[in-house]
Amino acid sequence: MIGALRIVRARLRLPAFTHTIRFRLTVLYSGLLFVLTALVLGATYVAVERSGEAHPVSK
Repeated sequence: MIGALRIVRARLRLPAFTHTIRFRLTVLYSGLLFVLTALVLGATYVAVERSGEAHPVSK
């Protein structure tokens, strides 16, 4: 059982570059930028939705 656990851990080991601070900061900043963009787009959607009445596109 312990041997099998070591094999699983060896397969799940990430590449060496993922352990650097540069990589971790890049992932952190990318995630924060993604969340911030989602919040801005969500706020824009809500503002546009509440700002006016729906009009038919055609007569």
